[in-house]
Amino acid sequence: VVTGEQTNLKNFWSGRWSSSWVLTIDGATCNISGDIKLHVHYFEDGNLQLQTNKAVPSTAISFSSEAELGQKVVALIESQEAVLQSG
Repeated sequence: VVTGEQTNLKNFWSGRWSSSWVLTIDGATCNISGDIKLHVHYFEDGNLQLQTNKAVPSTAISFSSEAELGQKVVALIESQEAVLQSG
């Protein structure tokens, strides 16, 4: 689970980002799938909230070492979260 939260009450906003990932390892292959959730709240002169959820389908990753697996998992999570963040 990757989670981040930012609150700026002085400027009337807050936000939360949460993603959870499932890894299934079989030999030298890892299948990874996940779910990304975003909740943004702006409340000056009103109450506006955005909540979104993105399911990330299973992706197979081949690896030859634990270090390589870690690098590839981090790269996949970063790329999938960047897609949601950049629209």
